Amino acid sequence: AAGVIVCWASPKSVMVVALDHSGKELWQRDLGGHATEHGPSVTPIIHEGTVYVANDNMGPSAVFAIDAASGQVKWQMDRPSGSTAYGTPLIYRPAGGAAPQLVLSSTAAGLAAYDLKAGKQLWKAAQANPERVVASPIQAGGLVVGSCGTGPRGKCLFAVRPPTLPGQEPETAWIVYSDAPYVPTSVAVGGLLFSVHDAGSIACYRSATGELVWQDKLPGRFYGSPICAAGRIYVVSREGTMFCYAAAEKFQLLGKTNLGEPSFATPVFAGKRMLLRTHGRLICAEKKH
Repeated sequence: AAGVIVCWASPKSVMVVALDHSGKELWQRDLGGHATEHGPSVTPIIHEGTVYVANDNMGPSAVFAIDAASGQVKWQMDRPSGSTAYGTPLIYRPAGGAAPQLVLSSTAAGLAAYDLKAGKQLWKAAQANPERVVASPIQAGGLVVGSCGTGPRGKCLFAVRPPTLPGQEPETAWIVYSDAPYVPTSVAVGGLLFSVHDAGSIACYRSATGELVWQDKLPGRFYGSPICAAGRIYVVSREGTMFCYAAAEKFQLLGKTNLGEPSFATPVFAGKRMLLRTHGRLICAEKKH
């Protein structure tokens, strides 16, 4: 990558900043204020040279497409204001080679998809999120999966089937209310969906139907999301323990590691290396064989 795109969010402004690998600022773009009850957090994504950022908050809200090289705004679409949404936008890839879509999730707008080039709204499932959105939408086959909640618990985990033809409406494929995650984002692996509840309940579902395959419990509380690599699920508890279990139709705990201090973050893989963030450290673990 030529550089790094970051968002600095405060009640007064959401600042998108491009840096090169020496830390030199290349450009910055102010997207307006961010009114919220629990503090701001905005995550950008990059797709084919364009930065997409959603500023969904209690004040004026919008989604932006910004040229990654110059910082110029390609398009901006206003969005309904309401409870602040913290999820990362999704690039949804329909089957059959149709053009990818930008999907956003919030309480005020539900699930909504936009054309990547011009910002036109393509479809909207307005009632998808009855409560606050913290987790990000993900793709599971031909479905978009999301969740919402309030306080210490999730309200529902659900899947929406996007329309395939102009004029069609999105359909709710399934909804799960029991032990739905609130903060952690679920992960889809093959035909399975793995979720982690904030209080430690973990589950595996069939992503096409929402059928429960298995359910278990991990000791701890969770803000970080599960990720999958080489057929294994990794997730870190708020207390600082990383758990590893099989991404399979039967639960099998493969190991756990004490990171030494609390962590609210999701691990990330880069090649053979895993990066983990705790409250005071950035940890890099490398596969040796």
